[in-house]
Amino acid sequence: MAFGRREHRQAGRHRRLVRLAGYDYSQTGAYFVTVCTQDRACFFGVATEDSAICWNGAGQMLVAQWAALADRFPAVEIDTFVVMPNHLHGIVWICDSKPTHRTNANRATTRVAPTGVGYGGTVGAGLVPARPAQDPRPTLGDVMGAFKSVTTVAYTRGVKTSGWPGFRGRLWQRNY
Repeated sequence: MAFGRREHRQAGRHRRLVRLAGYDYSQTGAYFVTVCTQDRACFFGVATEDSAICWNGAGQMLVAQWAALADRFPAVEIDTFVVMPNHLHGIVWICDSKPTHRTNANRATTRVAPTGVGYGGTVGAGLVPARPAQDPRPTLGDVMGAFKSVTTVAYTRGVKTSGWPGFRGRLWQRNY
């Protein structure tokens, strides 16, 4: 399989695709993701002069929703992450079974490898055929789609009830 640039033509524009063709994104492993707001709008707080991030109510909501992904998806563990004013970086573990973890003060988790088959400590996984229908693991797309959906609903509620700034069209950019 070639690892060259793939593009997708849509509405007269070329978009670079960042996913590997044929890769099963439900495979056990760690996945680093970044998700950005549409038009890079700063909705979640401000950066201070000393490079710290001061979250507003929307940023606090984002932190809570990101941390809650492990409750929503039993085969998912949320590792270190950071919420910035207009994006989020994080590591999502897709597991064969629910791992054991510790939560530290900033709500990120410190990974403790679970026991069981399938953990070789690798990041990502090799190319494999499509997963069986009975496989309980979500795909990375399932996890990120759920995150973007619940945060958009919660943010929209915050616009209506808490005076958060509105957004044009979509809260999040396509993909992650």
